Amino acid sequence: MTAGTVADLKPYPAYKPSGVEWLGEVPAHWEVRRLKYVVTLVMGQSPPGETCSDKPIGLPFLQGCAEFGERHPSPTQFCHTPQKESPIGAILLSVRAPVGRLNIADQAYGIGRGLCAISPHRKFLQTKFAYYQLEVLGYGLRLVSTGSTYDAVSVGDVGNQPSILPPLAEQTAIVRYLDHADRLIHRYISAKQRLVSLLEEQRRATVHHAVTRGLDPDVHLKPSGIPRLGHVPTHWELMPLKRLGRFRSGSGFPIDEQGEQDLELPFFKVSDMNLPGNGKVVTIQNNSVSQRTAKRLGATVFPAGTIIFPKVGGALLTNKRRLVERPCCIDNNLMGCVVRCGNPQFVLLLLGHIDLATIAKPGPVPAVNEGEVREIRTAVPPLPEQNAIVAHLDKAMAEIDSAIARVRRQVELLHEYRTRLIADVVTGKLDVREAAAKLQNTPLEPTDESEGLC
Repeated sequence: MTAGTVADLKPYPAYKPSGVEWLGEVPAHWEVRRLKYVVTLVMGQSPPGETCSDKPIGLPFLQGCAEFGERHPSPTQFCHTPQKESPIGAILLSVRAPVGRLNIADQAYGIGRGLCAISPHRKFLQTKFAYYQLEVLGYGLRLVSTGSTYDAVSVGDVGNQPSILPPLAEQTAIVRYLDHADRLIHRYISAKQRLVSLLEEQRRATVHHAVTRGLDPDVHLKPSGIPRLGHVPTHWELMPLKRLGRFRSGSGFPIDEQGEQDLELPFFKVSDMNLPGNGKVVTIQNNSVSQRTAKRLGATVFPAGTIIFPKVGGALLTNKRRLVERPCCIDNNLMGCVVRCGNPQFVLLLLGHIDLATIAKPGPVPAVNEGEVREIRTAVPPLPEQNAIVAHLDKAMAEIDSAIARVRRQVELLHEYRTRLIADVVTGKLDVREAAAKLQNTPLEPTDESEGLC
């Protein structure tokens, strides 16, 4: 970081107890007051449902932090009656799970029960310094919310949080330094995220080429007659998916049968596909049933090696495919493919290459049925070539996935570094006045609208 790295920063010469256990000591010339004495707090309230609509008439209404955009809020509703209002420039704080998320009101908004609007008193706090400070104070709020039935905090909880008050001139220096650091860190993160996107695109292109062209760069091609495939190797056979496997939908899973985890048969739901540890192979589930219960429910028991995928709703559009490693049942939002011909790992790759959204029934809830999936035509190489493609892609994907994991970890570390830097600066662990002075006459480079407040 130019104009003073963290290593160049020094502690303040003298400290005093803050009186707050988790905050520790603060610089001796700083004040600590309760937040309610240095800001105006407005806790939101939810209006009757009939007073709001999605038509852009009236006051834009925010129910909670789910409507926070990357830089500004993105309201989806508008209120036609007077509501608790956040003024322009107020800091919006989430007071319901996830407690502590922040945004800044770029205009006046009606705010619901999930939000609190915070307007700093200018003689005590600069808005941007208060924003950085609230990122740290969010930790104290989360301590208060722990164990709450609704994982929420009250206006009293917010107002009783400590507010750390350097002199206003020093707040200006801190904001200048943190704004500069925030921009640099955001640029590093954006560069890493672009690299992840490129690696993911490389991954998709590598798989696409292997399952539609094979591994021989000099292979002779023929028209497939299938628009998504184009030309394919002349020795590959064109066939419907039903020749590769048996497709069958899952079964209904009554809620009163759910919740058991240690019975004989995993009972997979769409949500299980996203559990940590469930990558290409699904090994973790939230529900299981006994053989006897599966029979009573009329649930098909799929064998190990079955490929499962969503067949309805938004999950269908994700085109996720997974292998199961043991006999199991699946719910009626999933479909299973029991491979009868070919290498199951290759069939998994092949199915992952087919976008089911292109054959889904139109309407608000996309869906496909077994008959439609069975008739999808594709090109299939001989079994030895399937095995070679799987082995090649296992190695290639391992290298790309390892690179993606490294870059994502670097992004996590950058976020952790940013959080720690802000915490150390706004609580007085590091003195940035000298570094900020060097930045005073250094113009910030132009940046795009999405940069900052990451």
